[in-house]
Amino acid sequence: MGTRSLTHVFEKSEDKLTEILCIYRQYDGYPSGVGKDYAEFLNGFEIVNGFGLDRDKLANGAGCLAAQLIKNIKKGVGNVYIYPIASEGCGEDYTYEIIIEVGKQPIIRIFEYERKLIFEGAAKDLLSKVEEL
Repeated sequence: MGTRSLTHVFEKSEDKLTEILCIYRQYDGYPSGVGKDYAEFLNGFEIVNGFGLDRDKLANGAGCLAAQLIKNIKKGVGNVYIYPIASEGCGEDYTYEIIIEVGKQPIIRIFEYERKLIFEGAAKDLLSKVEEL
């Protein structure tokens, strides 16, 4: 049996959060699995509005970063699925929220079962604490 997780990806604009993507992952949902994967991927990303630079770790807004995230985690059949926005109650052991705002580093929130917040911060902070969670 896997450790399931849901990930809600939000775009933040003018203090308003809009969910743009929901991901269900069948296994490795614990912080040192899925959480570490997200932290390693998101660490150092620059979120811009319009671009002219050709470099790694650059996203043209929340939708661009969400698409890159899917590309990074989907390796073949199974495990990673796109679910309807605001999904919950899918047997998840952990829930992740990724908040994307132009000009800022993405924020990651991790909730244990029954929505107990166990982490909130930048990807680099999660990388230094992931083994403690």
